Amino acid sequence: MGYLSQKKHQFRENLFLNVISVVLTFFTLFSLINVNFDIVFPNFFHLYILSFIMFIYSLIANKYKVSLIFVMLFIINYTVLSASGNIFLSDTYNGTKKIKLTFDESLNINGDFYGSETNTGSLILADKVIAPYIKIKNNTPLTIVKINLKDVSLNLRKKILKKLKAFITKQDNPVILYGDFGEPSWKRHLRRFIVQTRLSVKNRLLFTRDKPCNVFSTPSFYVLGFNDMGIDNIVIKNNGKTNIINFDVLY
Repeated sequence: MGYLSQKKHQFRENLFLNVISVVLTFFTLFSLINVNFDIVFPNFFHLYILSFIMFIYSLIANKYKVSLIFVMLFIINYTVLSASGNIFLSDTYNGTKKIKLTFDESLNINGDFYGSETNTGSLILADKVIAPYIKIKNNTPLTIVKINLKDVSLNLRKKILKKLKAFITKQDNPVILYGDFGEPSWKRHLRRFIVQTRLSVKNRLLFTRDKPCNVFSTPSFYVLGFNDMGIDNIVIKNNGKTNIINFDVLY
């Protein structure tokens, strides 16, 4: 490669890295300041992945100054993601009991409870928003609640989360809450709800909108639970209309 070609290549490479650093910085700061702004792409997960890729690329290209920007963006986005839930791995637990659960759009809790004595009921959270629940009566009683807030507006979701918090805090036994929350766990209202109910996100990030594992969508499916539990064998399937998620609860 001649001298002029090298200069042109370096100029294009510097321009590319500078533009990408500005764009990623803008979206990261915008997402931090406007945490409840509904934006599908990019979200914190995409910014986390892109900043890591660009950090590696800038190191290979020996652009150390701009690599500092990318590593700072990577740390910021990683901190936001890890503080609000898991990224690539679900919480595990070496428990003696296992429950198989399925998430779909029905108004029933579908699962295998291995002959446990159960009571069922429903929470009317809003007009046409019903959350079925089941109470398991055995040596380790549980309350399991399933929700689907996929098509619910932000204002209504805030009211629903308040009703769910009131229900959960009244329970005398541990609660597992799972389903589509309509927003990612780093959104302000959902994050506050998780803290107030003393639950935590147990599953890795799942992109369940549209096609299974569409990483360009926003993760909104979560399994929230208590400390001494984990989940395993998460499988996403599409029945031609919607995604169905199967997973095991270990406690």
